[in-house]
Amino acid sequence: MDYRYYADGVQKKNSYGINTPVYNGYFSYIGNDRRSKKVSNTSTNKRTINLTNQFPNVFVYSGFLNFNHNDIEEVNLLISDMYNKGTYSVLGCYNIRTGKYYVSFQQINKHLHEKHYFKARFYSVFNGGFSDFREFSELKLYGYAVGNSGQNKYTRQNILKYIIDNKIMTGREIISHLQGQISLRNNRRDKDFSAAISDWENDIDFVQDYIFKTKKLRKVKVA
Repeated sequence: MDYRYYADGVQKKNSYGINTPVYNGYFSYIGNDRRSKKVSNTSTNKRTINLTNQFPNVFVYSGFLNFNHNDIEEVNLLISDMYNKGTYSVLGCYNIRTGKYYVSFQQINKHLHEKHYFKARFYSVFNGGFSDFREFSELKLYGYAVGNSGQNKYTRQNILKYIIDNKIMTGREIISHLQGQISLRNNRRDKDFSAAISDWENDIDFVQDYIFKTKKLRKVKVA
């Protein structure tokens, strides 16, 4: 693997041959001088922002953030669990200029492995110049996973309901995303995707039924 020192940060080539900062699950960003700024990977002595009494918007990125370092403050974000009364602290950053919170996908993924599901509206942020390349989807940020190593039907569909009910994504957006995943893998022969495709197809049927049921309920309430 090709590592090289660049300014005061370490970079390595990704799968596209582009050098990107090595951050070990923590964020780094680029200032106006275009040098990679290495950021501490510890949460000590950082301001804690309590977001447990709201449904915050959190922007999730992979790689680095192209911000002036003078606009960025490292913070610990305290966020509630989606399903229970638990709260979790996640290392992120606050953009002083825009008032937005940013967290690396690696930080979110670490919590997902521990079955921690954040009560927040996540938005994917694209980096590295590949605006059409998504390393992760909004669904994955809430723990949605299919196939032999994924979530069971009950858990997946609870996640989908949560996303629709909280207007994070519409049912149609979810269906379009799942159909795209099926289309991408239907003709691949390097791996068996049959279990994943079966889950996606079942979840498309579920979302279609859920949209229909919620529309009927809204009409009844209006009447």
